[in-house]
Amino acid sequence: MARVLVDQLAAKGVTAETAVFDGESDYAAFVEAGIPSAGVLSGDVEEMSDEQARQWGGRAGQVFDNCYHSACDRLENLDRTALDRFADAVAGTLTHFATSTGPLPTN
Repeated sequence: MARVLVDQLAAKGVTAETAVFDGESDYAAFVEAGIPSAGVLSGDVEEMSDEQARQWGGRAGQVFDNCYHSACDRLENLDRTALDRFADAVAGTLTHFATSTGPLPTN
């Protein structure tokens, strides 16, 4: 599922990276129950590398979204371009699997 999501993001001009589920978030129960899962991480805790800072803006060693769960986490600080791209990519991914008749990929 992650590969389809990455492809959908690429179609929107976003270079995404896959990540391994850490088992500590709200999706853990789905993964543990064997329900295929994928998602989008906006960078709430991971610090940017030099390359990621060049690609996404910001500074290496800082988190992608320094407003996550803080006072500045407000609608006026929302990156509407990113929201649009990610919403389209998630919708495209859902459509892909909703209309697919074949088995889910295994890797």
